[in-house]
Amino acid sequence: MPVIAVTNPKGGSGKSTITFNLGIFLKQLDYQVFMFDLDETSSLTDLVKTRPKTLPKLFVSHITFDDIGSNIKKLTDLSKDNVILMDLPARLTAEQLEIIVTYTDIIITPTLPSAIDARVLVQYIFSIMKVGSDRIDEIDLAMVANRAKFNTKSYKKLTNDLSLLHYPYLGGLRDTQNYVLSAAQGIGIAELPKRLTKKDIEHWKPILEWVENNLKSRLIDNP
Repeated sequence: MPVIAVTNPKGGSGKSTITFNLGIFLKQLDYQVFMFDLDETSSLTDLVKTRPKTLPKLFVSHITFDDIGSNIKKLTDLSKDNVILMDLPARLTAEQLEIIVTYTDIIITPTLPSAIDARVLVQYIFSIMKVGSDRIDEIDLAMVANRAKFNTKSYKKLTNDLSLLHYPYLGGLRDTQNYVLSAAQGIGIAELPKRLTKKDIEHWKPILEWVENNLKSRLIDNP
């Protein structure tokens, strides 16, 4: 069963927002999605709790790092076709990062488009590679910019810096109130009126294509 982790060592990079919206997109693509909220702030859990009951139900569990293995096994026993999304806290310990690398198949690392955030992200990816040296080749990792302003120098520098890394940069999600508006209602960007979100959906397309390609290959390889 594929496990996706959304992680960045800095707070405010949009991990919960991206996890929540990715879960809704995958649900719309007919995946059975379960979300693990490992952040003490419980932002993802709070988002799911405010979700209107008239919309498709999302499953979220607020768990600790010690609970990851047993919860994955439990869901795997139910169905190997399940997909798990994990929203991780900032500032993981080396032990916690090792747990994540052990259980994760796909890693998405969101970052804000600033020089400081880019440096932090690059250092973090090297930490993942070091901790997960035994199985890093088995993990699909990609980077995403959040709250991006595409015509700024900082965004262009970010894309240039990230292009030098071994892992794919999937593009940016624009800086828009649509995410604030949707979160306040407990819904995803894909569930707002399409006339408001045409650009946002376009920005999500390469992310979803990359995620789904990796999910399909893993589900085929592990029937």
